[in-house]
Amino acid sequence: MPAARPARDTAGDTVLYVSPHLDDAAWSCAGRLLADRARGRRVVVATVFTTGEPRARYRRRRQEDRRALEPRGIEVVHLGLDDAPTRLGREGAGLDLFLTAPSDVDRLAIRARVLPLVEALEPAELWLPLGVGGHVDHLAVFAALADLSSVGFYLDRPYAFSPAMLAARRRALEGGPAREPLALPALADELGLAGLARLAADDPGGLAAVAEALAAPAPAGRPLVVETSRFVADEPWALVSAYRSQWRGLPGIGDAYRRFALEGTTWREPVARWG
Repeated sequence: MPAARPARDTAGDTVLYVSPHLDDAAWSCAGRLLADRARGRRVVVATVFTTGEPRARYRRRRQEDRRALEPRGIEVVHLGLDDAPTRLGREGAGLDLFLTAPSDVDRLAIRARVLPLVEALEPAELWLPLGVGGHVDHLAVFAALADLSSVGFYLDRPYAFSPAMLAARRRALEGGPAREPLALPALADELGLAGLARLAADDPGGLAAVAEALAAPAPAGRPLVVETSRFVADEPWALVSAYRSQWRGLPGIGDAYRRFALEGTTWREPVARWG
């Protein structure tokens, strides 16, 4: 019987995480980011949509992102595209953000910014948002880059805390029949887990449209394999909590993390790969 092959030493590898916004990668895979650094890997977080109106607010958010990541040894790249509310105007407001398909223009702009970075870094692993929740910017990043090699997907938090949002995204990618739409009160509760309670309360028409979208059928696609890693919770929790400007706008987000990410002193974090 041949000897088992020793595990490859990954120290020195580069791992690239592509984040739609200035918090998404850290909020979705803080444990993995920190574990990669602890193993001696070069970790780069490239955020796509880092500008918008008002400009001063985005400047503060970019500073916050650097303060959160750089002291932990994580390199930061800001790619300078405007996020959806600025690009789309009224269509980028409220729950419309979760009902708008990404455009070819957006996909091409993302590839133009990210592909040179991939070529320069030659990452051993490339992590993208899976697009859970249907936020147009998250879907645009997925659509632009999911065909690249060595790719894996993080489950977009806090949207992935909603079982309906997670199931709908998997169905969109893997295929499946239509589901009975959630009753609006139940959906509003789920959107609260995803940090969207205020939007749900302010936009009942949008809430009904989201219910229909989450129940939609999809043709047969490509299977996903989801696995959950576990980490000691202290450091991931501290990294997620470093984005205080965003916590203030998402009531209940801390409770959602405690419910779905924490298991005693353990931090749970799912990722997905193509099956």
